Amino acid sequence: MDNNLLNTILNLLEKIEDETNLSSDDITKAFKQLFPAIEKVGSDEGDVLDDIVYDNLNSNDIKNVIFYCVDLLEKVFTESINKKHKFMKNDLEFIFPSKEEFKNELSLRTKIDTRNLRLFLVIKTFLKGKINELHTYSKVTPKAERIIKGKTPKAKKPDQIKAEEWAKDIWGKDPTITQENMAYQLKDKLDLNQSIRTIINWIKPFQPKP
Repeated sequence: MDNNLLNTILNLLEKIEDETNLSSDDITKAFKQLFPAIEKVGSDEGDVLDDIVYDNLNSNDIKNVIFYCVDLLEKVFTESINKKHKFMKNDLEFIFPSKEEFKNELSLRTKIDTRNLRLFLVIKTFLKGKINELHTYSKVTPKAERIIKGKTPKAKKPDQIKAEEWAKDIWGKDPTITQENMAYQLKDKLDLNQSIRTIINWIKPFQPKP
């Protein structure tokens, strides 16, 4: 599996931590609050995250994207357990001078991680099986097949619909306004959180032709 995406994300998180002088726990708490908010609002950053994954995969097949993310989760989980195991082994060597006690304690703790990893793999296998099942059922209708292949456009966000309506109305009165100028007007009037680039992408199909 290509590690470029994982390394890029990890390096970015480390950079944020270094430059903000925040602890790892503070950064983690911030992201736990940030990402659900992004999903709820549907703002620009959510589209960026989608683009990162799709660009790295170079694939329009949603099933493959989901499988990739599940495999990535397994890789993160496995690496986390392996690193924890190394630290735990070093600690136990100091705590239990007796080799026999050390082996027994290490064995007991390793069994817990092994059990959790096996549970993860069972759930992963079940999840992939269900995704394959849904993928097979979806081929019954052309519309469902288009959705699975990523050919059906995303549902428009409320902000996007509002921006499109305003743009059509304003351009109807003054067709000479540029896309960029229109985007800045809409961002200000509608108090949009999205970037100018995103707003331009929303409204450019509605600009009157010369």
